[in-house]
Amino acid sequence: MLEATVTTGVGGDYLFFDVLAGEYRIDIDEATLPAGVDFNTTANDPLDLTLTAGEDLETADFGYRRSAVIAIETFTNGADADNPPGPYLPVGTTVTWTYEVTNPGLVNLTGIVVSDDGGASPVYQSGDSNTNNELDPGETWIFEATGTVAPGSFPHMGSVTGSQAAGPDVSDDDPTNHYGAAGSIGDRVWDDTNGNGVQDGAEAGLAGVTVELYRTSDLLNPVDTDITDGSGAYGFQNLIPDDYVVKFIPAVGYGLSPTGQATATTDSDPDPSTGEVAVSLALDETNNDIDAGMFAQASIGDFVFDDADANGIFDGTDTALPGVTVELLDAAGTTVLDTTSTDGSGLYTFTTNPGTYAVRFTPPAGMTLSTPNDVAVTVTSGETNDTIDAGMYTPATIGDFTFDDIDGNGIFDGTDTALSGVTVELLDATGTTVLDTVISDGSGLYSFTTN
Repeated sequence: MLEATVTTGVGGDYLFFDVLAGEYRIDIDEATLPAGVDFNTTANDPLDLTLTAGEDLETADFGYRRSAVIAIETFTNGADADNPPGPYLPVGTTVTWTYEVTNPGLVNLTGIVVSDDGGASPVYQSGDSNTNNELDPGETWIFEATGTVAPGSFPHMGSVTGSQAAGPDVSDDDPTNHYGAAGSIGDRVWDDTNGNGVQDGAEAGLAGVTVELYRTSDLLNPVDTDITDGSGAYGFQNLIPDDYVVKFIPAVGYGLSPTGQATATTDSDPDPSTGEVAVSLALDETNNDIDAGMFAQASIGDFVFDDADANGIFDGTDTALPGVTVELLDAAGTTVLDTTSTDGSGLYTFTTNPGTYAVRFTPPAGMTLSTPNDVAVTVTSGETNDTIDAGMYTPATIGDFTFDDIDGNGIFDGTDTALSGVTVELLDATGTTVLDTVISDGSGLYSFTTN
C-alpha cells in the first residue's frame, strides 16, 4: 500500500515526515527522472528498510546517471583551444581540426555524426577497434577536417550526435579557435659600393642573396628561406607574432657592411660578424625595414721599382725592387691597417673593404723615394686599383779633393797640399742653376749626394 509520495528538492534531497516504526519500501518513479537519466548507480531501487520507533533514517540515497552519454573534444592543430584567440596560424597554410569522440556511458551508440559550424567537414579516421560500426562504451573515435587559414579570428564549434537502442539521441559540442596571422618582414639587400653601411647614392640591389628566417626559440631550423630578386628585394609573409632572427648569407666574395650607421630605413641591420638581426613581430605587423648592405672586397697595389735615373717613371734600365715594406693606413694616415712586402717581382697588394686609404712605402736603407709617399686612394666595392706604384733610387755621390797645385801642372804631386775652405757648387746641366754648395774640409775633401 502506498503510504506517501514526495518530490526531490533542487539539491536532490527528499524527506518523509511522521513515519511510524515498521517495514517500508522506497521506490523511485523513474518516469520522473530527467530525460536520459535512467541508470541507478547505487543499485538500490527499490529500497526495503526497517524503521524503529523514534529513528530518523536519512541515509536512503539513490544515485542515477545517464546510461547513454557522448562527449567530444575539438582540437586545432593539436591545441585544445576552447578560448580565443587560440593558436596563431600563418595565413594560407593548412589547418587541421581533430575531433575526439568518446563514449563515457554504458550503452553502445550508433549513427555517430560529427559536424562543424565553421564549414569544415569532419571525416572518420580511426577508433572503431572491433569494426562493429558502434561507439562502444569507453571507445574513442577520431575525426579530422582540414582547411586553409584565412586572416583574422576564427571561432567555431565541433558537435557530435549519437543514437541508442532505446532512449533519446545524445549529443555534445566543444568550441575551438585560431587566428590567421599575416605579419611580414622584409626589404632589400644592396651593393654598398663605398662600404659605409648607408643606402646612399645610386647603390643597386643585390640579386641572388639567400635570406633565412628563424624563430629565436629554434635557431637550427629556418621558418622560411627567400632569395633576393633582381632589385635586391626579399620578404617573408603571413608570419605569426613571435621573436625572429633574420639571417643574411653574403654572396661569394662579399662581406657585410657595418650596422647602425643611419636611420632604420637606410642603414644596414645585421651584425657583420654573423649576418643576423633579431626582430620582434607583433600580431599582423609589417616590418619592411630589415636591410643589409654587402660589398665585395677591393684591392690596392701594384709595383715598386729601382728608379735608376730617379725620374719617377719605370723606364730604361729600371728594375723591380723586392722586399720593400708597404703599409696601408687609414684616410688620415695615422693608423696602420695592414703591412706587406713586395715580392720578387716588386709586386704587392692589399685586400680591403671599400673606403679611402693612404699607402706608405718605406725605402730600404740607403734608398730614397722618387715618387710621392702616403698616396691617397679610394676604392669601391669589388674595385681593383693596381696603379699605386713607387720608385726608389740610391742617391749618387759627386766629389773628391781640392789642392794647392804649387807647380801648376794640374796634378796632385810633389809638394802640392790639400786646400781646405774652398767653396764648391753643384749646378744643373746647363750650368745656370746652383743645386747645392759645399766647402772642402781640412783635408781638401768635398762631396755632393744627389740624384
